Amino acid sequence: MSEIEGGMSQREIEKRVRAWIATLALDYDRVLAMHDGMTSIFTPQEREKMGVEQSQELEALVKFMIDDRVQKAGDVLSSVVAGFEQGTESTELLVGASIEQLGLKLVSVEEYKLLRRSVLRNMRFLIKSIRLSQRGLPIPKEIYDWYDACDPVIVQDKQIKHLKNAGIVMSEVWTKFSESKSVGREWRKAEVDAASASMNLWISVLGDKPLEGYSPADVEQFRTIFLGLPHDYYHSSKWKGTYKTKGVRAVFELAMAVECERTTPKTWNKHLSRISELYKWAKKQGEALPAEAKSPCDGLFIHIPKKRRGRRGLTSDARRPYTKDEIQKFLNSPTFLGSRSQHRWKLPGELVFRDHRYWLVLIGLLHGTRREEPVLLKVKHVKYEHGVWHFDLLDGELAEELKSIGSPRLVPLHKYLLDLGFIEARVAGRDPEARLFPDAVSRSIRERQADPFGKWFLNFRRHCGLTDEKLDFHAFRHTVATELLNAGVPKAYVEEICGHEGEERESVLAVYDHGRLLADLKLYIDRFLPPVDVEALNAARRRSDRRDRSAAWPRLK
Repeated sequence: MSEIEGGMSQREIEKRVRAWIATLALDYDRVLAMHDGMTSIFTPQEREKMGVEQSQELEALVKFMIDDRVQKAGDVLSSVVAGFEQGTESTELLVGASIEQLGLKLVSVEEYKLLRRSVLRNMRFLIKSIRLSQRGLPIPKEIYDWYDACDPVIVQDKQIKHLKNAGIVMSEVWTKFSESKSVGREWRKAEVDAASASMNLWISVLGDKPLEGYSPADVEQFRTIFLGLPHDYYHSSKWKGTYKTKGVRAVFELAMAVECERTTPKTWNKHLSRISELYKWAKKQGEALPAEAKSPCDGLFIHIPKKRRGRRGLTSDARRPYTKDEIQKFLNSPTFLGSRSQHRWKLPGELVFRDHRYWLVLIGLLHGTRREEPVLLKVKHVKYEHGVWHFDLLDGELAEELKSIGSPRLVPLHKYLLDLGFIEARVAGRDPEARLFPDAVSRSIRERQADPFGKWFLNFRRHCGLTDEKLDFHAFRHTVATELLNAGVPKAYVEEICGHEGEERESVLAVYDHGRLLADLKLYIDRFLPPVDVEALNAARRRSDRRDRSAAWPRLK
C-alpha cells in the first residue's frame, strides 16, 4: 500500500481506526459488566422510589429505544459510506470527534477522506458490539482480532491517563530507569554508558516521545536505519561530521549509496534488549505504563543461529593460542623495533614509542589479562609487596568495572616486563590516582574502555600478516594458559594468574596468605618463556633515545 505524500498509508489509517473502535467496544462491555448491565441507568434509590415493576418497565423501554436507535444509526452510516445518502452534520461531527480521539494530525485532504471512510465503514462493528453487549451476548470476533493486532499507543491510551507519570517522554523515564539499575548495582558504570548510547540512538531516529507513543512500525523503521549504518559511523572521520551535525538518518542516507561494512544483527539485538528492558521496568513500576501494556520491541529481535560445536565443546571459530613464529611477527614490527612516527607506526624508522599500545600488547602477551583489565588500572594499582611487583585487581574500586567473578586477583609482573623498564616508564614518580594508561581510556560513552585499543590491535595484527580471525587479543589468554600448563604449573595457579573461575583455584588458593601466594605466582608466571628478545627491544629503545628520548619516555602525570 503506497503512502500518502507526507502522511500515513491507507493501511495504517485502517489499522488505527479499527484498533480505536475495538478499544471503545471492550471498554463499553467492561462498564456494563461492572454495573450489572443497563440496570445501572437507575440508582438503587430511584428503583426503590419507583417500585420494582415500574423500574423494570422503564428499563425495558430504554433498552428498546437504545437498541432501535443503534440499529438505525448503523443503517445510516452504511448508506453514507456506500454513497446512497449524503453525510449529515452528525456524521461529520462523528468523524471530527474520531480524529480528535485518535490524536491524528492529518496533512492532506486525501488523508481526511480515507479516515472518514474508514471511520464510517467500521463504526458498524462498534454498533453491532454495543447491541450484543446490551443483550448479554458475545462480542464479535473482529473486535478481539483488532484489539490483539493494534499498536500499544492505541490500546493503552485510556489506561495510561490514570498513571502517575503518564505522558512523560522517554528521556525522562530513562533517567529514572538508569538510576534504578545503577543504585541496585545491576549495571556498572560502563553498562550505564552503553545503555545510554542505545537510548540516545533510539531518540535520534524516532524522537523523544512518551513510551506509549512508539509502535512496532517505529521499531521496524529504527531497525532498518540501524542495520544500514556503517559499523564505524560514530567514530570514523568519514561519517563522524555528518553524524554530529545532521544525525543518524543523514548518515544512513549517505551510506546507502556506498559499499561499506554495516552494523551487525548482534549489535542491533544489544541495543534493542536495553530498550526492551526499559519497557519491562516501566510496566513493573506501574507509573509510565500499565502492567498489561505491550512492548513495541516484541518480535523484532534478530535470530542469530548458534554456531556448531565440535566434540570438545568448542565452536568452529574458537580462538587458538599464538605460535612462537606468530609472536615474533608482533615483536619484529616497527611498533617494537622503531617506526617513522607515532601516527605512521606501520613504517620502519628509528623511534620506539612506548605508549599504551606498546605496553598493552606486552602485558596481554606475558600475563594473559583481559583487554580491559590493564586499561582500568590506576598507578596505585601497581604495587610492590612481599618483594613482588604486581597488578592489584583486588582493589574494591575496580570491583564494579571488572568483567567476571574471576577477575579480582593479584597478577605478578613477568620478569620480561620488568627488564624492559615498565616500572620506570609507567609507575615511578607518577600521581597514584592517575590512570596507568590515560591515552587508552575511551572518552566515548558508546564504547567500552578498551574498544579503541581493540580496534587498533585488529589493524596491527593484520598488518603483521596474522589474518586468522581466531587470533585476537583474547587469544593471548589461551597462549599463556596453555604454555603454563605445558610448563608444569598446577591448574589452580594458572586459573589464578589468568583470572579463570574454577573449583581448583577456589579450593587450593583460599587458604593462602598474600605473601606466600604472590611468591608462588611470581615463580610460576616466570616459567612462561615466550620468544621475547628483551635485549633487542632494549637496544631499539636506546637507539630511539639518542634520537628523541621523549618517544620511549613520555611525560605522564
